This record gives sequence, C-alpha cells and structure tokens, in this order.
Amino acid sequence: MAGRNAGDRVVITGLDGRRMKKGEAVSPETTITASTNHTLYYFNQYAVIVTTVLTIISTILSIQAYTNR
Repeated sequence: MAGRNAGDRVVITGLDGRRMKKGEAVSPETTITASTNHTLYYFNQYAVIVTTVLTIISTILSIQAYTNR
C-alpha cells in the first residue's frame, strides 16, 4: 500500500543479527522490517466500516420518519 511506510523507516537485519545498511546486498533469510507509520493507514482501515454503519442507521431513521407521517 502506497504511503504505508511514509518515513522510509526500514530495518534490515542479517542472519548474524547485525543491522545492515540499505545499500548492502540482501541475502536469503535476511529480515526486513518496515513499520507502519502513516497516519491515514489506520484511518482507511476503519473508515469503510464506520461509513457503512452510519449509512445503515441513516437509512433506518429515514424509513421510520417517512412511515410515521
């Protein structure tokens, strides 16, 4: 996902547990850790659920208002 690691904070750890520089060659079984640090990433995870729930509530209230005339 674009923007998920906006600060480019990446930690590369070799098999010996030593922290590697970004320019070094990466061998198999090297651990690459990129933390999620973009604020909108978490917002986008829950925005769909919140909008769906609010839409359902709004629809129910509209139907009730229409039928109670």
